Amino acid sequence: MNKKIVYLILSLALLAGPEGLFAFESEDIEWGVCAFFKQTYDDNITSAKKNEQDDFVTELRLVLDGKLEQKTEAITLRAGLAHQFFYDHDSFDNTSEDINLEYIKEFSPYSRMRLENYFRHDYEPETFAEELGRTSGRYSYYKNRFSAEYSKDITKQLSLIADYGFDLDDISRSGQSDSYLHRLGLGTQYFLSSTMILFSGYDFSYRKFDPGTHSTSHLFSAGLRDYFTPQLYIDAKIGGQFLRNYNKESYVKPYLFLKLTDELDAVTTAGLSFTKQYYTNAYTEDLFDYWQVQAELAKQVYERLGLDFSLFYGEGTYTGLDIKDKVKGAQLGLSCELKENISGTVSYRYSETESSLESREYTRNRIAFGIQTLF
Repeated sequence: MNKKIVYLILSLALLAGPEGLFAFESEDIEWGVCAFFKQTYDDNITSAKKNEQDDFVTELRLVLDGKLEQKTEAITLRAGLAHQFFYDHDSFDNTSEDINLEYIKEFSPYSRMRLENYFRHDYEPETFAEELGRTSGRYSYYKNRFSAEYSKDITKQLSLIADYGFDLDDISRSGQSDSYLHRLGLGTQYFLSSTMILFSGYDFSYRKFDPGTHSTSHLFSAGLRDYFTPQLYIDAKIGGQFLRNYNKESYVKPYLFLKLTDELDAVTTAGLSFTKQYYTNAYTEDLFDYWQVQAELAKQVYERLGLDFSLFYGEGTYTGLDIKDKVKGAQLGLSCELKENISGTVSYRYSETESSLESREYTRNRIAFGIQTLF
């Protein structure tokens, strides 16, 4: 069976859960359809260091949104289909798809479950973080992310959380192996006060390349969320990782995550985060030692004008191959409501990868404008 069909089936499999799990009346479901037109100038469509190729890219995209909320359960669906036309390089014309499905069930006031499945087929990394450690070049990839979480309140202050995840990565590039990842986690959440929440957890992961070998990771962590004000809070986690790489060598490494969030007002949100971790990503059969910093700002400047801005910097090293990468990125977007159900967007995106391996390096600029219509 075609892998795309397999992943699409996984994305929709949640709908076939236990009998009666989704016994909703059709008239209770809210549906929406968005149509997008976007024109982009890209000065390096293949993310190459030498002999860069630029082009104008036209994208047509349809997005279906569905949502249903009832007293003890809710389900949301977002599915997109897009096609890109390249003005000078029509051999790069492509179609991409994505589906995100989430289901939340409250069994009682003290226990709940969340299921989510995200599928994407595309030719570009979605975020700056995905560019860090990624094998350079233009190629198709399929990814599917499934997660299940169950939480139960033991007391008014203490909750227990168990979660499981399964990732599939199929990369359509010569010499690149596919991989899958199992993740299992157990954790606690304790409300110490009205302004402070304490966390602790254990996470196990197992990644296997096909063809190839496997690697494992055991992560023990503890952390907190502290509200300085009702709008300003910090999330902090610290821990230790016990890893075994693809050559069966063992490591003990630190883990650190910090994020400062400021909900300045009803229309403005700002965030600054830092992550330091050893990771088994889907691109290379090696441990990836990385750290990254990201800043984000979202603001509704005026009633009809919105602004999104982000900055990114990250460094990472493949420990066995001794390949070192640095990624810098910045993105600015403006959106304007032109009339009811019609809005326009303008954006600029810059990304740069420096590497100890010259073939992985590139600089890229993209300028885009678009129109969105809601039906």
